[in-house]
This record gives sequence, C-alpha cells and structure tokens, in this order.
Amino acid sequence: MISIVNIEKEEINNLFTDGNKLNWEQVIEGTPKPYYTKVHCNNAYIWAMAIEGEDPSTFRSRLDIFDWKGNYLCKAHLDKWVSSFSIDERNQTMYAVTADDMLVRYNIKELLDQLP
Repeated sequence: MISIVNIEKEEINNLFTDGNKLNWEQVIEGTPKPYYTKVHCNNAYIWAMAIEGEDPSTFRSRLDIFDWKGNYLCKAHLDKWVSSFSIDERNQTMYAVTADDMLVRYNIKELLDQLP
C-alpha cells in the first residue's frame, strides 16, 4: 500500500496493488499477495513496481500506474523480476535492474500512449 498525503487539504489516499483494497483475511491466512517494492514519481503519475508470485522462482514484476488523486490508470507485466527502475518519459524508456543485477531497457511508448 502507498499513501498519498495532501497536507493542505488534510486528505490521505491509499493506493493498493491492482487498484484493489487489501483483503485482510488473505493477509492473516498468509495467502501470497503482490506488494510494492519501488516507486517512481513525476508531476503527473506515480509508477509503482509490484512483485507477483508465490515463491522466488516464480516472481515477476508488474508496473502499476496511478494519478496523484489515487486513480489506478493501467499496468504492465514485465518478463523479469525487477529490483530497481527509473522512467525516462522523454525517450519513452524504462531502465531497470533485474534481480540478477542486469541492466535492461523497456520501450514504454505504448504504455505512455494509454495514459491521460
């Protein structure tokens, strides 16, 4: 969960993986649930990297994108488990470091075209 705090308006918006509120019964039972590992922000969007999978051998990353009002905009499933990332909107590229410490580059033009 990520919380956006607006001090001037005294408001808090909570962002959840997949845009869904947390199911506390699943958490208590220990059911695996995606969670956020890294976040990148700019003036328009919040880019949050989630990890999906039941054990490290099946982990994959998913990029969730929100606006600053907390609206879930879209997601992108990645083919690798990403430990760190940075967004270069001007060049429509995401740079990421994998769990194996390899630097990879993703073309995110189609993803950016989906955003309002």
